[in-house]
This record gives sequence, C-alpha cells and structure tokens, in this order.
Amino acid sequence: MVRPTCVAIAVSVSLWVVSPLQAAALFQGLGDLPGGDFNSQASGVSGDGSVIVGTGSSESDFEAFRWTKETGMVGLGALPGGISSFAAGVSADGAVVVGTSRSPSRGDAVRWTTGGGISSLGIAGGLGSHATGVSGTGAVVSGNFRSAAFASSSFAFRWTSGGGRSDLFGPTAGSLTSPTTVASAISQDGDVVVGFHRDALQGDLAVRWEGSSVMTITLGRANGVSADGSVAVGASLDEAFWWTTHNSGSIVPLGDLPGGDFRSEAKGVSGDGSIVVGVGATELGDEAFIWDQSRGMRSLKDVLVTDFGLGAPLSGWTLQSATAISADGLTVVGLGLNPNGDIEAWRAHLVPEPGAAAGLLAAGALLWRAAPRRRSH
Repeated sequence: MVRPTCVAIAVSVSLWVVSPLQAAALFQGLGDLPGGDFNSQASGVSGDGSVIVGTGSSESDFEAFRWTKETGMVGLGALPGGISSFAAGVSADGAVVVGTSRSPSRGDAVRWTTGGGISSLGIAGGLGSHATGVSGTGAVVSGNFRSAAFASSSFAFRWTSGGGRSDLFGPTAGSLTSPTTVASAISQDGDVVVGFHRDALQGDLAVRWEGSSVMTITLGRANGVSADGSVAVGASLDEAFWWTTHNSGSIVPLGDLPGGDFRSEAKGVSGDGSIVVGVGATELGDEAFIWDQSRGMRSLKDVLVTDFGLGAPLSGWTLQSATAISADGLTVVGLGLNPNGDIEAWRAHLVPEPGAAAGLLAAGALLWRAAPRRRSH
C-alpha cells in the first residue's frame, strides 16, 4: 500500500454543546457488577456521554451492563437459558443497547431497550450471531452470523426492525460462498456499515458497505465510523488509520505512541470524524491514545494529567485501551488496570477548547494537511 505523505481532507466540524453538569473534566472507574471476579470493560457510549455500556463479571458469568451517573452499573441479563451476555453498542439517546446473549450451545444477537428488556434479533439458519453496532435511533443493527453451510466462516449483516436481516457480502462475491465478512460498526443514520472482508490472497481488507455497494478502503480492518458514514477508522499493517470518502478516499496513517513496538489500532471516532481513540504500544505495553489532526496521537492518560489536571484520580491506573468516544467528542470510555491491578471499565470527560462551548468553533469544512509520518526505529 502506498502511504500519502501529505493530504488535504475536508471534514464537517460540528459545534460542541456542553451542559453545566458536564463542564468539568473528570476521570472515573466504573466499578463492576456484584459477584464474580472483578473484571469490567466499557465498549460503547451514547451521543452525549451520559450512558455507557459494556461487560462486567457477575455471579454467574460475564454480563452486559448499562451505566449512568444516577444508577451506576446495572446488569442487563441474558435470554432465557443464557449463561452470559456482552454489550457492544448503544443508541444515541442511550435507550437501546445491542450485543450478544450466549447459551451453552451458541450466541444470539440481541437488543435491550429501557422499556422492553432483552429480545433476540431472530437471526435464523445459522450457528450463532452477535450484534456489533446500532444506529442513532436504535432501529438498525450491524452484526455477524455463522452459517450452518459454512461453519468456519463469518458473514456480516445489517438488520432493521421492519425488514430483518440483510447480508453484507465481500467486494468480489454476492453469495455465501464468498470469504468471511465481518461488520464492526454502523453509522448513526444506519446507512453505512464498516468492517472487513477476508480475501484468500490479500488477507483482511477494510471495507465500507452502503446499500448494496461495498468499497475496499485498504488492507486491514475498519473498527469505527462517523455519524454520517463519511469517515472510517481502524488499523492497517499494524498502524491506526483515518479514512474519508472525501478527496477520492484519502487515508491518513496515524502513527503510534512513543516507545515499544510499532503497533496501533483506532477503535472509535467522534460523530464529526475529527477525534479518534484507540490503543497504541509503549514501553509499558498497550496504552489508550487520543488523536486529532492538529496534535497527532497522544497518550490519553498524559492528556488527562497534563492538560486537565487529573493526576490524582488517575494515580495507579494504566489506561490500556480507549474503545469508544461519544458523538460530541467529549467522553471517552475503555478499559484499564486499576490501582488494585484489576481490569476495570472507565470513562473520561474532556473539556472543549476555549470558546467551543460558546459557539466559536464554526461548523463547516476544515482543511487538514500534513499527515503524520511513520516513526522509524
């Protein structure tokens, strides 16, 4: 793959609107569910950062959770006969959670709603399924299933509450004889799904589905997508990338954190596509990063300590991975080692740039230049 050294990228930038209750920067461990070994991970966050979902360790096994400031971490349970559950994503308003309920024999893609509890998506004819993302309204879900006819393969799907499952195929095939496809995330409008296609010759190819069309982005995997589907992030050749449909599909390699092996992966992106979070490698091992065009990739912990003065609440913590960021770009969630050495879900709330909350950050097109260079060893 030829990497660009300089690109011009047009990105829509939205206003940051911050309520008085969200005005202060903070870092907080989210705890765990009652019972079981201490182990929790955050995997999704609502549009304004007020609802966080993930998986904790309860008395029986791993269990999906939904967290708010008012309720704390609440287990979501599993389907009848299920032994565990996992949450992968949450709608913009926090009312719909998607993920997987597992029984002894298989997994089933599910939705939880605040009013109706858990329900299966009804993905029939396979050996199991799981949901990976949900649209802003909660009506459209991305996910993957295993076909009984091709037990060793996984196939991506897009599901709607009115139409059920639509299969997402690879770029060169239109039947279940195609190689593995995996859906990782879905746009807020529900029209675009990103993930990867496993090609027998080239390996994994990051792809973007929109309607009946599929577009190859680059070698690697796409993990996150902006609200309108125009920006995708992921990893290619062990390096995080940022990609946009603008400018004939420009790719920006994001580099890595200083120290350690060269290895990084983007996990999530803000609604307007301007802020990326994920995991990089340092001398300490895996560490969460945050990236924007003007400042490049930075250790999230360093940013929280240096820029926001959160050294005290972060004392003893290792932030291992940032897994998602809210659409407004102000709340980052992930997993890390707490001061006791346990794996714990966490959230970090950032304060916008001076003047952004007052509307001085104009909405419109921002021209990005000078893509970061690969670090040499």
